[in-house]
Amino acid sequence: MTAADVATLSPIDIPGLGKPLSEVAMGLSRITLPGIEAQVQLHREHTEHIKALLAIIDRHSMSHFFGIHSAHRHGMLPNDTVRLEEDMGINGLTWNRATDIHNLNTRDIHATFFKVNEAGLAPFEFAAGPSPVAREEIPSEFLSEFATYVKDKGLTGLVSLEVGNFAAGQVKTAELEIQWGDKELLTVTVPMPALVNAGMELVPTGWNLSPCDAGSKPDAGTHWAKLTKPVNTHRVFFDSTESVTPELLFVKLTEMGLILKV
Repeated sequence: MTAADVATLSPIDIPGLGKPLSEVAMGLSRITLPGIEAQVQLHREHTEHIKALLAIIDRHSMSHFFGIHSAHRHGMLPNDTVRLEEDMGINGLTWNRATDIHNLNTRDIHATFFKVNEAGLAPFEFAAGPSPVAREEIPSEFLSEFATYVKDKGLTGLVSLEVGNFAAGQVKTAELEIQWGDKELLTVTVPMPALVNAGMELVPTGWNLSPCDAGSKPDAGTHWAKLTKPVNTHRVFFDSTESVTPELLFVKLTEMGLILKV
């Protein structure tokens, strides 16, 4: 991909941004990305690229809707499934689970993460509800400049474009990977004030605000809460044969002392 190749990159050509989602597009979302435990530590190795990409977002007045995120996967997805984020209905927690494509109404969900590829941008994770940004609000020049930078700097396997509602500013969160018995691997996103981070390493994974001055480092909004104690398992393991529910998972997490009850 060269600058000329993406000069006319338009949201109307991108599934999940301006082009309606389809089962075919979602099926293609099972693209190869590094596992979260193998992701490149962008905040340590690529600070200059984080700042440059945030500057592109700012320059096109897109910081209310877009951020950048480490490109990674949470486990291998079964065939015909996608990662779908939904509100758990408890204390601002959300969970992200493998969901059967055929059980989804594409009009009721939106794409949340995009990987730069040879065709432009491809969605690879999704969330319930409408997109926070309308197609008409997204400049083609922004998408083209973002995709060109990522491709030219060799970041296609490292950085993704995140869609979110950032108008109220950055809300800091942490992602916990949960292994629920032998049934399911899911991810829970926890507002940082509710997290009890003893025994965890908080690894920055997402940014949506540029630093106030050129000399400072970007402040991450999203983190991976990597479990390191009592053993370095990365994930939280629950030996349960019950079907997981928001209420049951919340109780288990509070009983383990990983999150606060209020």
